[in-house]
Amino acid sequence: MHAVSGTELVRVRRHFLVLAALRWFPVGLVIPVLVLLLRARGLDLTTIAVLMSAYSITTALCELPTGGLADVIGRRPVLVAASLLFAGQSALLGLGQSLPVLALGAVVGGLGRALDSGPLHAWYVDAVHAVDPDTDLKPGLARAEAVEAGALGIGALAGGALVTVVPLDPSGAAVISLSVPFLASAGVCLVHTIALVRWVHEPARSRRPALRSVLADVPRTIHTGVALVARRGTLRRVIVLTVCLGVTLGSVELIAPVSFAHLLGGEDAAAGPFSVLVT
Repeated sequence: MHAVSGTELVRVRRHFLVLAALRWFPVGLVIPVLVLLLRARGLDLTTIAVLMSAYSITTALCELPTGGLADVIGRRPVLVAASLLFAGQSALLGLGQSLPVLALGAVVGGLGRALDSGPLHAWYVDAVHAVDPDTDLKPGLARAEAVEAGALGIGALAGGALVTVVPLDPSGAAVISLSVPFLASAGVCLVHTIALVRWVHEPARSRRPALRSVLADVPRTIHTGVALVARRGTLRRVIVLTVCLGVTLGSVELIAPVSFAHLLGGEDAAAGPFSVLVT
C-alpha cells in the first residue's frame, strides 16, 4: 500500500511540474517581444502603456470575484478556461493590427490571469492530501517555483530566437516575424489545455460553496484587507514597496525594448538581444 501511495505521489508531482512549465513557458515566449510587436504595429508608448494598464486593471478587478470560482465549479474547468483565454490572448495580440483587437487581447489576457491565480496549486495540495494527508507539500511547491522560473527564462530565449530565425516581413502584414512567438505561445497554451483535461482530476468533495455566497464575500474580503493594511505598518510598507516595484518593472518593460530597437536598428533586430536581458 505504501509503495502504491509513493508511486501516485510521484505521478501527481510530475504532472504538477509539467503543468507549471507549460503554463509559464508561453508567457516567456512573448515577454521580450510584446512591446516590440506593438511598436511594429504603429502604436506609440502612451497607447502601449494604456494596453498594459488594461491588462492589469482587468486582472485586479476580476481577481476576487473569480477567486472562489474554482471552489464552486472545480479546479479543472477554471484552469481550462484560463488556458483557452491565454491562447486567445496570444492569437489576438499576434495577429491583431487594430487598436480594438489589441485591446481585446489585453482584456482577455487579464481575465485569464485572474482565473489562473491559485487553482493549479490548490489542485496539487488537494491531490497530494488525497493520497497521503501527512506528506510534506513544501518540496513539490518549491520545485514548481524553480520550474516556473526556468520555463520563463527558456521561453524568453526561445521567443527572441524565433524572431531571429523565421524569415518574415518586419511589418505591414497580419503575420510578421514578431508575431511568431505569439502564435507559438497560443499553440503551447492549447497543449497545456489538453494536459489539464487529461491530468487534473479532483478528489471528491462532500460540499461545494454556492456561487452567490462566494460573490457576497467579495466586498467583505476587500473591507477586511483594507482595514488590515490601515492598521498595520508592516503591511502598509509591503504595499508601498509592491507598488513601487510594479511601477519600476512596468516602466522597464515599456521603455527598455524601445531603447534596444533604437540602438540596434529596428524591432526585429532588438528581439534576440533583448530576450537575453529579459532572461
